[in-house]
Amino acid sequence: GLVDQEKFDPACTDAELLTCHYMAFIRSNVLDASGVTNASGYLPRDTRRVPPQWDDSSLRHRWVDGFVSDENAFAMGGVSGHAGFFANVADLSRIVHLWAWPSEAPSRLNESTVSLFTTVVNKSLSSRALGWDTHTISCGDMTVYATFTHTGFTGTQICVDPVLGIFSIILANAKFPDKWSHAMIHLRPKLNSAIVSGTAGRTTRHTADSSTGLIAAVVVVTVVVVIVAAAIATWQYRRLRPRRRDGLADDEPYIGAAVIE
Repeated sequence: GLVDQEKFDPACTDAELLTCHYMAFIRSNVLDASGVTNASGYLPRDTRRVPPQWDDSSLRHRWVDGFVSDENAFAMGGVSGHAGFFANVADLSRIVHLWAWPSEAPSRLNESTVSLFTTVVNKSLSSRALGWDTHTISCGDMTVYATFTHTGFTGTQICVDPVLGIFSIILANAKFPDKWSHAMIHLRPKLNSAIVSGTAGRTTRHTADSSTGLIAAVVVVTVVVVIVAAAIATWQYRRLRPRRRDGLADDEPYIGAAVIE
């Protein structure tokens, strides 16, 4: 009763699957309400826009390419609440903007909801809140007591600092070709500190106009990182694997995107 079948994603082949209902609910109540385009979501149709991740020699016995990296989400068909959502910087910015400034959000997301999901329940046990982690070293010089964050295994990250009025989005493909690479652990705090430094002196009081420059600065820095990461990943991918599974020739363009898990 929460969603209609006409809202189901074409990728769903069985209307009885709970994943079909979940995807339709997320699309109708979260993505569409946030202004997110059809380029983002679960089970991407155009896998050419998704960079390769790592060589899974134990479970899938193939390159993880165009599908969720997380093994548990893979076992659930690629659709879950904790992993499997593919997106680009522009769409994620729309979603994160509403978490940073909930007064501008649709009715389903308000300041009390944001507070509930970003407040630590028991600091003696964990720094985590409901769905978000709170400030970790990976957010660099952002405000310690107020920042909330989410990190993904493949190297992705979102940091939101409501005090400074900024947020960062890192869409990196750090697990290609080595699943156990930890390069992003050192890069994340440096990038976030650079964003804080680059926006120093700007007003921290948010308005629809004043936030534009801050968001633009964050997105520009992030896009540069994504382009570099995608270029490196593309070069390595072609070097290690001459032909893609979808039959693209070596000289055809490979477009890098990113996944947040």
